[in-house]
Amino acid sequence: MIASSGRFKKLYIEKKKKILKVKTEINNFDSIKKGNIKSFELLFRAYYKPLLIYSERIVTDQDDANEVVQDIFLKLWEKRKEIEIKSSINSYLYRSV
Repeated sequence: MIASSGRFKKLYIEKKKKILKVKTEINNFDSIKKGNIKSFELLFRAYYKPLLIYSERIVTDQDDANEVVQDIFLKLWEKRKEIEIKSSINSYLYRSV
């Protein structure tokens, strides 16, 4: 029972961290919507490489994959005031690829 309780506590903590991360991402995107370039740069630096790797699996050509990811970030910045993200930036970006 103790092991089960410890596992439950660990799962609970992980879930709380995930919720906090989503809330932080939404706040970060709110900052981007207001035109905060620093927040956009942080988002770009955090997601560019992982999105590129993911895109390369789909597109298979590295140059095309690079263009896809660059276009996503360009559109994100250009349409930042219109975009509504309800879940997480992570989900939004990966679905965009």
